[in-house]
Amino acid sequence: MKRFLSVLISLLLLMSPVFAAENENALQPVRVALIDTGISPVAIDISRIAEGKNYAIPDRDTADVLGHGTALAGLILDAAPDAILVPLVYCTKSANGTIVQCSVNTVAKIIRDAVDAYNCRVINISAGISKDVPELRDAIAYAEERGAVVVASVGNTNRTEPWLSYYPASYDTVIGVGALRKDGNVASFSQRHGVSIVAPGDALKVVNPQGYTTTASGTSYATAQVTGAVAALLAESPELTPEQVRDHLFSNAKDLGPDGYDSDTGYGALR
Repeated sequence: MKRFLSVLISLLLLMSPVFAAENENALQPVRVALIDTGISPVAIDISRIAEGKNYAIPDRDTADVLGHGTALAGLILDAAPDAILVPLVYCTKSANGTIVQCSVNTVAKIIRDAVDAYNCRVINISAGISKDVPELRDAIAYAEERGAVVVASVGNTNRTEPWLSYYPASYDTVIGVGALRKDGNVASFSQRHGVSIVAPGDALKVVNPQGYTTTASGTSYATAQVTGAVAALLAESPELTPEQVRDHLFSNAKDLGPDGYDSDTGYGALR
């Protein structure tokens, strides 16, 4: 019996470093900042939702009452099911039904907090402003310096205001995402400025705050799919810099227009 115990202990001691090495090499979930309307814990698995903050109404939690953020969260997790989503609410609805939205300066602070306070490697922003604001520009540069990849929608006003460029999507270090129709062509509403890459954004099946499936269209939903792809890539290769992530996405995109980059489709379709 003593010899058996001695052999067993020896085996356990030999195996311990192996287990330790496996744990050290285990993939760490990528934290994704969702700067949006919040996330519904009814519709989205709560194990995928980290503590965030409601910047629009600070004394309220981050549960989604508008539905936009929840739909994006579902799409991100479709591509990166192990990601951890951090809801950072910049827009919500008050008790009397009024829409409450943060200023661009507050959004700039949220971007910095996503990196510093919430340790996010990916930042999803499905909103923009048609003006290059220094505080926003500086926040985007800060995220890049700290190793966070920013993915943003290019906007949905091409039918009525095709001349507009939206920020942060139009900044050089941001992955600006346009929307494709089901037939593979660029959606008529999708802005043609700031486009780095395109993804499906027409009549997509998404989840609402109650957990039911609904249909939605827009560059926001295309953006969420690219964000999910970025999170999945970083889970496999956490050493990649934001520039290397962009290079990987763009070089692997399916070219849709003229050879190489074009303003309608960027470097092509996500794949």
